[in-house]
Amino acid sequence: MTANELRIGNIAIRIDQNEFDFVAAIEPGLIHLSRNTKPDDERNVFGVTITQNAMELLGFKKIKSSWLHSKTGVTLFQMDESDSGIAVALFNNMDSLPSFRYLHELQNAIFSIYRVELYIDFLASL
Repeated sequence: MTANELRIGNIAIRIDQNEFDFVAAIEPGLIHLSRNTKPDDERNVFGVTITQNAMELLGFKKIKSSWLHSKTGVTLFQMDESDSGIAVALFNNMDSLPSFRYLHELQNAIFSIYRVELYIDFLASL
C-alpha cells in the first residue's frame, strides 16, 4: 500500500500484527498507525478486507443484496462474496462506481462523496 492511498482515520493493518488500527499520521513513504510509537514503512501496512462483520460495525445493515448505512441512508450493493471478504459498490445518481474490497477504499469514497466519516469504535472486534 502506498501512503497516498490513505487518509487520517483509515483502517489498516501492519504486516506483522493481527490487530487492525487507525492511520494517525502520513509522511512520504511512511504511515503512522495509532498504536505504534514509530511510523512504519508504507510497504509494511496493508488494507483490511471488507467483511460482513466490518460492515455491521461501520453502521451498515444488510437488506437482501444491499447494505444500508443507518445514520446517513447511503446504500451499497454487494457485488460478490468469497472466503476472504465481500465486494461492495456505491451507486451515485444512477452511476455505478468501481467496487471496493478494502475498508480504506470504502471510507475514502464515502467521505469524498458524502463528507461522512465511517469509523469503528472497537477495532479489536473485527
